Amino acid sequence: MKEYIDRIAKLASYNDQNLLSGFGNEVDEVLSTAVDAAADTGIRRVKLSSVDSGTYTFIDNGSDGEITLGNGTITQTVSLGSILDGDKVADATTVVVNFDTLGVEMILAGNDVKGSLGSYQDGDLDGTTLIVNDGTGGTFQLGSDAVAADRLEYDIKGMTIGAPVLNLDGSR
Repeated sequence: MKEYIDRIAKLASYNDQNLLSGFGNEVDEVLSTAVDAAADTGIRRVKLSSVDSGTYTFIDNGSDGEITLGNGTITQTVSLGSILDGDKVADATTVVVNFDTLGVEMILAGNDVKGSLGSYQDGDLDGTTLIVNDGTGGTFQLGSDAVAADRLEYDIKGMTIGAPVLNLDGSR
């Protein structure tokens, strides 16, 4: 039963926003060494969906074409071998890396991609971190105009079995 509750909490979404797990969680761009202003990792953007707050660390051994991301409980490895140009993202292009088990999607850039901090080469992310902070909710666009009157701001607490609202981790 607990697995089904977690599954529902992680899958319930509206307009590409997960509603019952990690709603409004954000990457701390100052403390995250993978995306801070001094980083030269080629990360152009990070998108979160149903991501638990905490510290996520990259394992990125050079020349193997793989990136691993984990938070100490769950890890996922993504193979980039077939989409890299040798050991880097091709110049003037981007690559989407989807850690779907964790709910983290990032775009890596090659040289000469506008708005990117550097370019990605295999091994650049090794030991860097993504810090995900608890969100304060999110915004739903309800009307057709992009004005405040057509948006609903709402805070929905996490509804996974380990979240404080349900707190079912210790139950059988």
